[in-house]
Amino acid sequence: MAETLSQSQPPSVDGAERLLKQAENPFKLEERLAELVDELQAEYPDHELTMEVVDIVEGSSPPSDDRVGELIEEAERLLAGVDEQLRQIREMMDDLEDGSVVLVESLE
Repeated sequence: MAETLSQSQPPSVDGAERLLKQAENPFKLEERLAELVDELQAEYPDHELTMEVVDIVEGSSPPSDDRVGELIEEAERLLAGVDEQLRQIREMMDDLEDGSVVLVESLE
């Protein structure tokens, strides 16, 4: 993009379309899915979403860009739920007296 701004001529139609596409998707969808795989495997190793994302990242089932976008949103929502649960647990733990015993049960 910096090279386009430094040019004295406006970009061609193809160049403008490419820039618009880059602005809409500043990172490649597949790259974002690859980033989410490790987190999903750590937090939800047997979850259906984790398995689907792993299949895509490993290249065994190439989806449409729309489906990749949906998977990214689902994964981010799922992982945000984990973050919220951890925040609530930390708040509860902070309020306990020293020496308290805590029992943690699985939410699943």
